Amino acid sequence: MVMPSVAAPFAAPAPQPYNPPWMVFMNNTYIRNSSVEAAPLQDETILLNPANNQFCMLNRTASFIWNRLANAITRDHLAMAICSSYSGVSMEVARADTDRTLEQWLSSRFVATETAKPEGDGVGKKSEVPASMGASTSSLPNYEPPRLTLMKEDEVLSAFQVPVVATTWWG
Repeated sequence: MVMPSVAAPFAAPAPQPYNPPWMVFMNNTYIRNSSVEAAPLQDETILLNPANNQFCMLNRTASFIWNRLANAITRDHLAMAICSSYSGVSMEVARADTDRTLEQWLSSRFVATETAKPEGDGVGKKSEVPASMGASTSSLPNYEPPRLTLMKEDEVLSAFQVPVVATTWWG
């Protein structure tokens, strides 16, 4: 008896490792995109990414985070810096707000990321958080969540009521 020929079985692609969102943030360091320009405006900052002609208005807390991104830093270190610089914020809130802010900047290419090398096997490690963090003190400014407003050039010009007299405002 002759067996009918059978086509080779379908080769499934190799499985990709799953990295839950919390793992992505935990294993990376973040730094400013070097091509992004920044201009301070009182307690706020405006950023320009010339690669995509995207502007980003930052409130005081987002400006604080942006300033820390001058050097590569982890999300936990950013959250700890927030807790030690503002009153009325817990580490959990600071981490969540930092993650949201980094995610927005990453998607708009204002920030770059690198994979950090975990210490040891990286399993079961927790960041050391001083007990005093998040404690309300009168000498620290009150915390407000970071706010990012992404804008195109015409929106920036309109927000600042600048008449269009040249092809670019930033240049």
